[in-house]
Amino acid sequence: MEKISLQKLKKSFATKLSNIYSETEAKPVFTWLIEHYFNATSTDLLMDKSLSVSADTLSKYQNALNRLKEGEPVQYILGYTEFYNCHIKVDNNVLIPRPETEVLVDWIVSDMDQLKPGKTLSILDLGTGSGCMAIVLAKHLNYPVKAIDISPEAIQLAKENANLNQVSVDFKTLDMNRLDDADDVPDILVSNPPYVLETEKNQMENKVVDYEPHLALFSKDPLYFYHLIFRYVQQHQKIRYVYLELNHLTADAVADLFRSIDHQVCTIRKDMRGNKRFLKWHR
Repeated sequence: MEKISLQKLKKSFATKLSNIYSETEAKPVFTWLIEHYFNATSTDLLMDKSLSVSADTLSKYQNALNRLKEGEPVQYILGYTEFYNCHIKVDNNVLIPRPETEVLVDWIVSDMDQLKPGKTLSILDLGTGSGCMAIVLAKHLNYPVKAIDISPEAIQLAKENANLNQVSVDFKTLDMNRLDDADDVPDILVSNPPYVLETEKNQMENKVVDYEPHLALFSKDPLYFYHLIFRYVQQHQKIRYVYLELNHLTADAVADLFRSIDHQVCTIRKDMRGNKRFLKWHR
């Protein structure tokens, strides 16, 4: 066993990873690491506790630092993240859930909570990835939830996450261009589809471009998946609500699609940076 000071460990972390993380970014990442590897808390860090750590544990921590220095996201290294108070397993077959998507989920939960008590609606999540949105909605709304993704690996992980969070979600491997094979038409459609433009790639962090699945990130046609969703909604009058995450560069074009259906309501909300990021459409 080796005695280590958490404050000294923190200073060493900041020095080694200064080219990867800013001081603001480094603090939560370091706290996450010491919680995971040393079972230490942020309070322990403030008190500058010294911990007795085995050589094996210290080796695992150092290996994590080496992977961080290469730019790998901490969520993939640890194998999980937190999303809307749910523990979500992640690997490089799925996108790491973002805080922006939590905002979209919160919008849906808040809207549904305002409906008449006892009202039950069905939900379909398109391009579910880790299953984070579907799982949160199933947990908080107690509605029947189905979810699809083109990646069998993503669907397998999403099933594990549903079990981990003790909710029931019907997951299915399916391409979004075959939405009519998704079985029952839902009342609520939700999606965070691939929407990053190829031209935006050089503006993104290396840890995103190098490690996260491009299939879930990029779209050569920025409106391709939104057109698929739009046509599906046009064909099925049963769909009452649509909630989408958007690329701010194409948000107005997506809104125009849904506004083109007569007598419908479409609302755009901005994210914390002031970018148009979320769409709600309802009959």
